[in-house]
Amino acid sequence: MREKYNKETDNIEQNCTYTAEAHHIIALRNKKMSTWFQLIPAVVAAALGAAVGGGFIPAWWVWISVVSAVIAAVGNTLNPMKEYYDNLNAAKNFTALKHDARALRDVFSSRMNDEEYMTAVQTLHDRYNDLLRFAPPTDKKSFEEARKRVKDGIHKPD
Repeated sequence: MREKYNKETDNIEQNCTYTAEAHHIIALRNKKMSTWFQLIPAVVAAALGAAVGGGFIPAWWVWISVVSAVIAAVGNTLNPMKEYYDNLNAAKNFTALKHDARALRDVFSSRMNDEEYMTAVQTLHDRYNDLLRFAPPTDKKSFEEARKRVKDGIHKPD
């Protein structure tokens, strides 16, 4: 019976590894988007507005400032930093659960009887399902990149 519980903790650990990696990839992409669609256009709009207002460059440059401000406004509406933090938090939660699954299987189960181990694995399984319900979705491209990184051994201890 213990083998079935070990297999379930293995599955949870593996699922969490892939999902956490995919969420890290998505979070990083959203952080980059934030820079490109929020920070840079806002700085360009401010600098060009000041330069035009100060008479340092021709007045028609104000249109570049307007375009930059519009890009920044769209970036603020899309709010990539919210997506960044949502995916980063999901990645951290999946990573913590992955470590809990490994520790339960490899360490804590040795001092548990079968009934205690069954209860602990069921609790772990329920936590995993709860996390899935609230985590933002991943996309195929990120998951495939995560799969490649995991298979390349990025999560293997040194």
